[in-house]
Amino acid sequence: MGKLATDPVVARIRIRKHKDFRFTVSISYDGTENFVEHSTFKDISPLNISNAMFSLKCFYTDTRKDKFFFDDIAVNFTNVDLDGPDILGLEYVNESEIAVIMNEEVDLNSLIIPTNVSVEPSTLISNIGAINNDASRLKISFVNPLISGQLYTLFFKQIKDRKGNISIRDSIDFSYTKKIFTKKHDVIITEFMADPSPTVALPEVEYVELYNRVSQRIDLTNYNLADASGKHLIRSGFIDANSFVILCNQKDTNHFKPFGKVIGLSSFPSINNSGDQLYILNELGELLHELEFDLSWYQSSTKSDGGYSLENE
Repeated sequence: MGKLATDPVVARIRIRKHKDFRFTVSISYDGTENFVEHSTFKDISPLNISNAMFSLKCFYTDTRKDKFFFDDIAVNFTNVDLDGPDILGLEYVNESEIAVIMNEEVDLNSLIIPTNVSVEPSTLISNIGAINNDASRLKISFVNPLISGQLYTLFFKQIKDRKGNISIRDSIDFSYTKKIFTKKHDVIITEFMADPSPTVALPEVEYVELYNRVSQRIDLTNYNLADASGKHLIRSGFIDANSFVILCNQKDTNHFKPFGKVIGLSSFPSINNSGDQLYILNELGELLHELEFDLSWYQSSTKSDGGYSLENE
């Protein structure tokens, strides 16, 4: 700003604080908005907007004390961040580590306080850190492996973002399911509806019921339900140990909730009324169970007219 040493001089000065803690000082000497960046500096001190103030401090000689004045002073806040960090979701790295996805980068120093991050039921945390130096993606490592099927609660208290704003949410529930590589007949088709009309006590839509024959919870993500015409992806979902789950079209899930656990598929096979083939495939494309039915399965002309499900015994 050496030009300020001349007489007379008119200068417009603009100082901006950016989200990365960088300040830029720009100057216009012609009285217009044609600002030219003069210098930059950084200050990582947190700014509390609620009690912040603005002032000018001048340094001058006695002969210059009446030779300057200020005009058109304005302090504006644009897109001021007053919100604390929030959890967007969780991802599983392995049975001893989870990744926590935040909506913004957090102050890593606020994570190392033992009371700020905890898991219930009591699970000892061995380390918390940023993934690939990205403080919006956090990896939490546990001393002992998580228990498959156990419901956990992750508590985040007093977690701060880069500006000192405190976390919005206090906790989030999650459960871990150990990956099981299924083999033939671990999951089987036990019941299905091929011809739902006219309705007889059951919803007037097609469905397929699966049964988990093993003593562990199974993740059905990327499994496929198939018929003779093609495969239909199960995008996500679980089937508990020695339990049933109903598969149906996503739009029909509410019909089946009174009957048990339901998983909706974005596309569902149109099972031929007179006979069809049904398959369940694991995430590797391996066949777990198949069946082929025809009208003789009903053993009744009345039931074969529609409204009755078929069971695979």
